[in-house]
Amino acid sequence: MLALSVACCKAAAKYKEVELYEHIAQIANISEPHIPMPWFNIVNGGVAGENVLYAQSISLVPVKAESIQDALTTAFDIYSSFPTRLAAEEGESKPNIGKLGGYSPTTESVDKIFQVLAETAKETGQENGVKFGVTMNVENYCNKIETEEGGEEEVRSARKKTAD
Repeated sequence: MLALSVACCKAAAKYKEVELYEHIAQIANISEPHIPMPWFNIVNGGVAGENVLYAQSISLVPVKAESIQDALTTAFDIYSSFPTRLAAEEGESKPNIGKLGGYSPTTESVDKIFQVLAETAKETGQENGVKFGVTMNVENYCNKIETEEGGEEEVRSARKKTAD
């Protein structure tokens, strides 16, 4: 099905003598087609970050970037400034890198992460040009663990419970 759809789109674009992306924009009613901006993974939590953060990942979206270069510059500015700012706020060393390439902080507070990200964006002059997205990990948020008596107990985080 996909191959047939792509072939039909290419044939229609060639028939209209327009580029493929222009034809797709026309059938999607998009008046000004543009390249979508990338999302950047900033923070990893749970299994991806090997920590107790309930969010699996927190992403940066450069919504005001006018080019890929602007998006990369924005992401770099915030990504490179974030760990120093987080370490200063938490009074700890800089966070490790998680399995998905984002930082893996020791804090379990998503609110604290967003607060530090917002401050970092403001510090780098990007506060109006970015948004942040979060992917929650339900498995990390709510697990059942075995109790000493052989039953099961539902806890917010199995890692946190074993650490207590």
